[in-house]
Amino acid sequence: MQNEIHPHPAAAQLEMFNIVPDRPLPPVESDEEVLANWLREQSEDKLREILESVSKFQGESRS
Repeated sequence: MQNEIHPHPAAAQLEMFNIVPDRPLPPVESDEEVLANWLREQSEDKLREILESVSKFQGESRS
């Protein structure tokens, strides 16, 4: 059996908002430290873009 690389489930959601992270998403099984490091590695502009998209989506879903 070959090791298959499965895309991170959140990748499709980011793609839906036309967001391409500066660095690839860490594996799904990653612990909080790995995820925190991934966030630190994103540029400020990319983080702002991600947060604005999430905020906008949450606002629309509450309406």
